[in-house]
Amino acid sequence: VDNIEALIYASKYVKILIPAVVNIVYKKLLQYDITARAFTTRSTSFEGDLDASPTEDSPQVLHRKAFLRAYLAKLCSDPSRLKYWKYYNKVGIMHVGLGREHPLHVEYIHLGATIALIHEVMTEAILSHPRLSLSRKIAIMKALGKVIWIQNDLIAK
Repeated sequence: VDNIEALIYASKYVKILIPAVVNIVYKKLLQYDITARAFTTRSTSFEGDLDASPTEDSPQVLHRKAFLRAYLAKLCSDPSRLKYWKYYNKVGIMHVGLGREHPLHVEYIHLGATIALIHEVMTEAILSHPRLSLSRKIAIMKALGKVIWIQNDLIAK
């Protein structure tokens, strides 16, 4: 099974995971002062009130959750198309304060930790899926791992 085929096959399973992954990621990010602090500054197009002590239901967090849902949904699109990879490049550019009217600056270490957490949650969900064969699970995890590493590289540039 090649990577493209594995990602396309995995999309139906990934789509189901998106709400849980988003909630797990933001719960973890808000658990620590250093990562929760990113949600107390006006560094995105969000124009609502900013909660000084953000929770999972704070307006600015709900705003960011929508973006993570879109990011994860992109995993379910066609990786053989150039626009798939251009999107991930755009994500890398925007998170280092470039290419936007409202620059978004997120520390590289926090971006890396977030991507690692997404990968961890997806790995656990895919590997524990009762209807996927072991060979299918391995192919999916190899392909997802490559996307994660490419995203990491695009953020690091």
